[in-house]
This record gives sequence, structure tokens and C-alpha cells, in this order.
Amino acid sequence: MKYTIICIILFLSFQIKAQNASLNISLNDSSLFISELNGIAYNDPSTEMNFHGLNAGKQKLKIVKLMKLGNSEVQKPVFEGIIDIAVNRTTQAIIDPMNQFKVINILPLEPKKENYSGSSYYWIPDARRIEKNQQPITNQQGMNDNQFGGMLENLKEIRNENDRYQSAIGLVSISTISCNQLAEMMLTFQDEDYRVRLADRGQEFVGDPQNFSVVYNALRYPSSVRRVQRKTN
Repeated sequence: MKYTIICIILFLSFQIKAQNASLNISLNDSSLFISELNGIAYNDPSTEMNFHGLNAGKQKLKIVKLMKLGNSEVQKPVFEGIIDIAVNRTTQAIIDPMNQFKVINILPLEPKKENYSGSSYYWIPDARRIEKNQQPITNQQGMNDNQFGGMLENLKEIRNENDRYQSAIGLVSISTISCNQLAEMMLTFQDEDYRVRLADRGQEFVGDPQNFSVVYNALRYPSSVRRVQRKTN
């Protein structure tokens, strides 16, 4: 009987300890994102989420980055897979500028905080912070909105993607566009190769080259980002 009680105590102790883990997710830029953890959706856009009271071990995680590129609203899945959460630790992860998910730190677990939302165990920045950090942040140094909007509609009407690419190159070569506008032009292509090629050719015509990382949001794969970086560095 005594042995059984000891086993029960040890089992309960292990269960409590196993649930004593946290996960912090943030983005390196000003983007908002939503997530899904173990099948539970967290759809309030945030620049940072803190999950507490997790079971240690493997967790199924999905992260979708929310972006506004000109007049286009884009949802970009940046991670869907398994993450291993350390017991009695806070696992810190980020989405880097290349839209890759990385675990950057594993820290001792802090005391449980009270700044959760009313419906779920994650923290959402206040509305002022979200409003301030609408993504992307760029200095408008390109076409005015009306001029660019008309050009974009003309591009979309060209059905053949090679013809559209040639027209896009011709247009950007005689204009000054912003990185945000270049990214929006890239989104008119389904073929990833044309997106990469337009980013490569278009970078010399942008008026705000310091914001060039914005165009990475219009690329589907980290390998595409690396292709552009190899050509622009």
C-alpha cells in the first residue's frame, strides 16, 4: 500500500512538472501573426505570443504571418511543424527576416504572469501597439497610389506570366518604386521564379533600398530569399 501511494505521488509530481513549460514567439519585424498550437487556433493578430502551462515535449505549431502589401492583404504561412518544448523552461522562438522559424533561447521558467487574454493563455499587445506596428513599415518613396494602382491593374490583365514579367521590368526601369510596391508586383505572379527574378531586377530601381527586406514577404520559400540575397549582396 505504501509503495502504491509513493508511485501515485511520483506520477502526479511528474505530471505537474511536465505541464510546467512555456513558449514565447515573436517576429523580428513589425508584422502581425496568428497561430495554431496543438489544433487550437489563436486568431487575434499579435506581434508576440506567450503560451504558459504547456506540457513539455513535442508540440504541433503553425504560424501565419499577416501582411499588407499596398492594397493586397496577404497571409503567409511561415512555419508548420513540430517544436520540442523543454520542461520547466521558457522556449523563446522568432520568425527571422527571411521568414524562417528559429528557437533562439531556452530560459528558466518565470513565475506565471497574469497578462493573458480573457479567452486563452497567450498575451496580445494592446491596440495602440498593434496599430503602431502595422506591417510593413516603409517610407513611401515610389509612385503615388493612383499611378501605381493603375499600373498594377494593367499588369494583372496580362495572362501570360512571361509577358507580364517583361512588362513589369519595363515599367520599373522607367519609374521609381518603393520596396512595398515591388513586393506587390511580385505577388501578381504564381511562378516563384518570376517573383525571384523581379526582385533581383527591381532592386536597383527602388527608392527606399533600406527597406528591401520587405520584398522577402512576397516569396514563398526561404530558398527563394537566399537566391535574391546571393544576387543582391
